[in-house]
Amino acid sequence: MKSIAFLLFFLAYGQATAQCIATDPASKQWLNTAQVAVNDAREVTRSTLDQVRPYLLPSQQRLADPTKFLVGAYHEFNGKFDPVRKEIHLPLGLWLETWLIVDAIADIYEQSDLAPKFGGYLQFLRACAKRIHATSLAQPLLTFRQWAKIPPRIPGTPAVETARKKIQLDMLKQATAFVIIHELAHLLMDHVASGDLTSADSYRQEFDADIRARRLMEVSGFDLIPAVSVIGRLAILQISDDNQLIRSNTHPHPVCRMYRTFTTTVYKGKNDPVARAYVERFGLNFDQLIQSLLIGKEAC
Repeated sequence: MKSIAFLLFFLAYGQATAQCIATDPASKQWLNTAQVAVNDAREVTRSTLDQVRPYLLPSQQRLADPTKFLVGAYHEFNGKFDPVRKEIHLPLGLWLETWLIVDAIADIYEQSDLAPKFGGYLQFLRACAKRIHATSLAQPLLTFRQWAKIPPRIPGTPAVETARKKIQLDMLKQATAFVIIHELAHLLMDHVASGDLTSADSYRQEFDADIRARRLMEVSGFDLIPAVSVIGRLAILQISDDNQLIRSNTHPHPVCRMYRTFTTTVYKGKNDPVARAYVERFGLNFDQLIQSLLIGKEAC
């Protein structure tokens, strides 16, 4: 089928044979990296909710409570919400992969000669993240410097480190805002746990939360292009090794979500050089994204 053949775009990670893990999972080095990522997740979640909260009804603002947004298991790439406790479980697997990409981009900002290695690192991350998603193994991924066999970065002056952290947090906030606000939308719309629904009703909830999240992002000043980039990367994790869409009983496939929610965003962004540069950071481009919309239209 044409649609399945084109999904090879999402499988452009190639034949990555290197070990995904950096060191033993209990190593101090990995634990430090993971803890920094988790701390950044908390900071970005708080900042995202602060930006959205003024656009909620007064009776709903209590739902945008950052203490109720928890970090899930390492292998998870989909968020979860608890309609009883009014809690959100953020997908740590997706978060850590995104954090590693942003950390690599920050390295390249400081040392531009590293840029040619970035494409290979994205391919490596795609293959490893997909393996973790499929096996539920808690394997820490190599950082950009570890993968490229580059010496560890030497910290700069306090001013340099502050500027670097600001770049990282700004990029993380844009890249993960849709995930955070999508889960918040479930609570705002009084959705029920997917285990209590048929697949069709669960899919409907997810599409409705996507639309609500997109609208909240628009009114609160978020860029939608990063959301498209994250959904594009999620699609990679839900395609089998024989190029078939991996269907979930609770979540529609990401190509379907992109088609239903972000068609206008993709077409508008095609001629925007800033938008093109952003999606390229995540290993995508707009011609491919437009083709993915056609896949979504056919497959969903």
